[in-house]
Amino acid sequence: MARVEVRRHIAADPASVALLLAEPMGEDAGRDGVTVALPRRGGVGFIASIEVEDIDGRVSHGTVSVKPSSDPGTDLVVSVAAPEGPAARSVERAARLFLSRLAVRARSRSFAA
Repeated sequence: MARVEVRRHIAADPASVALLLAEPMGEDAGRDGVTVALPRRGGVGFIASIEVEDIDGRVSHGTVSVKPSSDPGTDLVVSVAAPEGPAARSVERAARLFLSRLAVRARSRSFAA
């Protein structure tokens, strides 16, 4: 098994990002092959279980952590145990796309406020 870890900084506070994780992803739900459980408090941030489907249709399990950053905003880390090789690369791509879409949602939410 490979440990896939994807990091992203989002210019939004951790509580707002956790609320976004708790919402349905609308038309993007399931399109990335990513499913997220409701986030829960974890130390100074939040943590949620995540499932990511690889190119072969196998589901890998892991977590997404949401923590305050030293810079203004939030640091996100998706960590998933995935099969080696092409499956791990597809899990990494899905996790990157998931975090990118989450960042876009956080940005659009902040502009709406």
